[in-house]
Amino acid sequence: MPRSRRNTRLAEVNLRTRAAVRVGIDVGGTFTDLVALNEGSAELFRFKVPSVPLEPERGVIDALSSLLQEIDPEAISFL
Repeated sequence: MPRSRRNTRLAEVNLRTRAAVRVGIDVGGTFTDLVALNEGSAELFRFKVPSVPLEPERGVIDALSSLLQEIDPEAISFL
């Protein structure tokens, strides 16, 4: 089998076997909370960032940015 095809198949297997991370976000008036669960290890991530009432998406982006410093973005299975 050509090397590039073998590497592609290994990458596909790694993506399928990687533990999925489920993410939930609650945008409030003062804070935006993010909770993420690694389904494989049961590791829980929690982030609380300030909300921006006139730009609620800002809190979501900031919370996700914090999470992405801790996990591989491809591991997210549910947002």
